[in-house]
Amino acid sequence: PPGYAETLRQLRYSEHTVRAYTVYFREFQQYFAGRNLRYIRPEEINAYIVHLIDTRRISSCQQNLRINSIKFYFEKVLGQERKCYEVKRAKRERTLPDVLSKEEIKKILDVTVTDLRFFCMFSILYSAGLRISELLELKPGDINESRSLIRVRQGKGKKDRYTLLSKPLMKNLKEYNKLYKPRIWLFERRPEEPIT
Repeated sequence: PPGYAETLRQLRYSEHTVRAYTVYFREFQQYFAGRNLRYIRPEEINAYIVHLIDTRRISSCQQNLRINSIKFYFEKVLGQERKCYEVKRAKRERTLPDVLSKEEIKKILDVTVTDLRFFCMFSILYSAGLRISELLELKPGDINESRSLIRVRQGKGKKDRYTLLSKPLMKNLKEYNKLYKPRIWLFERRPEEPIT
């Protein structure tokens, strides 16, 4: 609807959230095609969410994202009060993440060892525990060589943080900087153009 994506950007939602909300809200619109969205009742929205759970087996995380995308429309785009729109939310499953073994990490790094750029990228992801989006946002000035630190700007929750880098990785990064000479982004596809 008019103003949906624009409002997301004005409120400084992350690109990932803008994409997710836009896709999920478009599906919501398609489900209620021909209806005026303003007049869809909370119980109809609950039925829609249950339909997705039953037919598409959406996760609790996706369920909550979809609810948030709908709430955003009613509360932020239309300016309606919160009390007029309430839907049941799923409790997040408490699952442990799959953790790669040292041997698996070594196999990944061995594959990239012939390309210093990708070797450094995968090493940073593993060594510093970065999300891919955080890795792609890194700038050359975010690496503090003297203290073996990396500054992660505006990570999850829009918070900056510092994380340690190993000495062997710092050595590889110095070599990478000499070879590739990154200008704006630490990892560039072409000069001044970030890898996507």
